[in-house]
Amino acid sequence: MNYLSRMISSVTSNKRNTVVMLLVASVLSVVLLIAIAIRSTSIKSVEKIRSSMDTSVMVRTSASYSTDYLSSCQIPMEEVRKIEKLSNVKNASYYVRTLAYASNFKAQVLEAQTENEMKKKKKADYVPSYDIYIQGNSNSKDNDDFSNMASTLLIGKLISKEDDHVCIINYALAKDNNLALEDKITVKNAKGDQVSLTIIGLYYSSWIPDEEEMGKFDPYANQQNTVYTDVTSAIEISGKDAITLAQFGMKDPEKNKEFAKEVVEQSNFAKENYLFENQDISYRRLANSLKTIISITNIILAAIMSLGAIIITLLVIMAMRDRDYEIGILLSMGEKKYKIVLQLIGEQLIPILIGGFIGIFVDLALKGVINGCLSSVIDMRIGFSVGSIFAMFGAAIGLNVIGALITLYKVIWYQPRKALMHVE
Repeated sequence: MNYLSRMISSVTSNKRNTVVMLLVASVLSVVLLIAIAIRSTSIKSVEKIRSSMDTSVMVRTSASYSTDYLSSCQIPMEEVRKIEKLSNVKNASYYVRTLAYASNFKAQVLEAQTENEMKKKKKADYVPSYDIYIQGNSNSKDNDDFSNMASTLLIGKLISKEDDHVCIINYALAKDNNLALEDKITVKNAKGDQVSLTIIGLYYSSWIPDEEEMGKFDPYANQQNTVYTDVTSAIEISGKDAITLAQFGMKDPEKNKEFAKEVVEQSNFAKENYLFENQDISYRRLANSLKTIISITNIILAAIMSLGAIIITLLVIMAMRDRDYEIGILLSMGEKKYKIVLQLIGEQLIPILIGGFIGIFVDLALKGVINGCLSSVIDMRIGFSVGSIFAMFGAAIGLNVIGALITLYKVIWYQPRKALMHVE
């Protein structure tokens, strides 16, 4: 009888050992496959949101927080174009804020502000107060005023990247100046340069001015005097080829720190003043939750593997205690040691592999129940992919490594005479 025949005969005749090993292997396979599937699904989900979710980094200088809207410490477009070329940048949008004077229309000026302006005129160094606050965006929908509903579009459309020399003005400002859609307004900067803008939208603001409080500020601080325009026009009005801040869409949110480091390293401008603000709260929240699940499943897998290794090792040791005589006989008959080793390892592997298949069928049968339980706890649905099944079989076979080593040791180091004497 060759070693394969002996292996099959031993598995079928030693029913107690085979059944115990089969039950242990089945239970371990069920739990292993579920844990591996959860881990695999979590990893794939992290990779998916990592590449699909819109995340960005806001780049500005410390001076962008200043109320001096004409500050020279803005980001030059030359620097912005260099940043755009970095490998992790997917897209970019810009924001420019500056001040101007109303030219062919009148700004909304409160009585207290008029009185304050009259007092300023008496001074020798008098400079007219700015009465228009310009906000330039690549897309108006990216402007916090519109996204936070501080300003609401009533008529027309928001500004897009394709628009040039257009604007959205306050409904009250338009009404007081008899302005409508497609009309043109003109604003001028401190140098006297005039820029013409076509009205494409009117917005409403719920801001109600406090006459006494607003009297302390120049007219541009009135919400009704805020004019939203495109970036090109805002840069032209400011008179500087620079922006206040930029928002760069990231291809990989996990590389935001590397991006910030690259920006500073390649910059020739205000390196110490660069400020970076990650716009990735939603991604971080989801990714951290999934990473926590991955960590938990790693711990569970380690616990299952450790417990499984201990149980299977004990079962192998118990089974091998009764095989000394058989091994001695086979060795004395001239049977090759490697064949005896293969026979004994095969006897251990057969119930483990059968238990693995039983585990697969049990998990597939209970897939709906498992997903129902997972959805109520962590809002996740898993699938048992081919990769997860192979990983489970790999882990199950791996559990038998210690048993195989015990078998190898027993056969290699036992001599036939010693084995038989040990039994006697």
